[in-house]
Amino acid sequence: MKNVIKTIGIWLYILGCLVVGSVFAQDVHFTQYTATPVYVNPAMSGFHGSNYRAGANFRTQWNAVSTGNTYRTFNMFADFALGKPTYYSNYAGIGINFYSDQAGDLNYSTNKVDLNVAYHFILDNKGTNSISAGIQSGFGMRSIDLTNAVFANQGGGFDPLGGETINRERYAMFDVGMGFLWSYSPNKDRSYYLGTAMHHLNQPELSQFTSIGVSDRMYAKFSVIGGMQVPVGERMHLQPSFIVNRQGPSTEINLSTLVSYSFNREPFDKNSIAFGMMYRGPLDAIALLTRVNLETLAIGFSYDVNISSLSSASRSNGGPEISLVYVGKPKNRGSERYCIPF
Repeated sequence: MKNVIKTIGIWLYILGCLVVGSVFAQDVHFTQYTATPVYVNPAMSGFHGSNYRAGANFRTQWNAVSTGNTYRTFNMFADFALGKPTYYSNYAGIGINFYSDQAGDLNYSTNKVDLNVAYHFILDNKGTNSISAGIQSGFGMRSIDLTNAVFANQGGGFDPLGGETINRERYAMFDVGMGFLWSYSPNKDRSYYLGTAMHHLNQPELSQFTSIGVSDRMYAKFSVIGGMQVPVGERMHLQPSFIVNRQGPSTEINLSTLVSYSFNREPFDKNSIAFGMMYRGPLDAIALLTRVNLETLAIGFSYDVNISSLSSASRSNGGPEISLVYVGKPKNRGSERYCIPF
């Protein structure tokens, strides 16, 4: 009888992990997605009107749901324009992105590094219209800590569930992706962009139970991202943007709008402050956004309010997110170009 109960416990654990796995098989998301360009689309690598750019994001969420460890995500990136890009010349870019995601009391963790290579085609002699293409390769590690896992058949103590079943508490994965971007920036007051990205095209294996033939491959993710910056006054600019992610059966829609005020009549992250809101759907969260631009440094803060069916458990709390983006100054005026306002 004890063996029967243990067997049932094992399979309930497997079922639970598959359900949880289907949730965590979805990629992490950021409220300030425009502050994670290298993560969002490999075609954006090196496309920033300067020679280099670096940034970081940190967010926590669902503190009211987890009694121990919270849900934390950290992301940092750097990307570079290769050669000496001018207004009219095509050029290449490279980018590297790292993120670390930790979820819940069992420390379901993902650590991943992506390397991007992009090429930017300038379509006119003014450098205002361009198309970019990028490819991505990534290597990651996933793990789960079963130390704190307690099941009904354990009687409150630790009773191993059979090491021959859970054969991948820690495993590596490799994946590939690609992206495209169109951008049009006729002057320093206006810019428009639209892009698409495809991640996890090889659908890496995520199952922790491969020894018993249980497979759980990561869904490929398809994204469409777009936005614009248009003047609404002498020093004010409207910056609406969106990103739609489709991954397996799940669709996520993010709509964001910022209104920025430039202190020195110069847009594009030069001494300005912005406020706005973001909606994540269907019916997931809304967030308040603010960003301060100090010449080459942008500092952003946002806070999510949960409006999903989990709002009662999460007490409607989502999570705070902080972002930092630094864009280096061009080496010379000839290399400075109008770019989308990330």
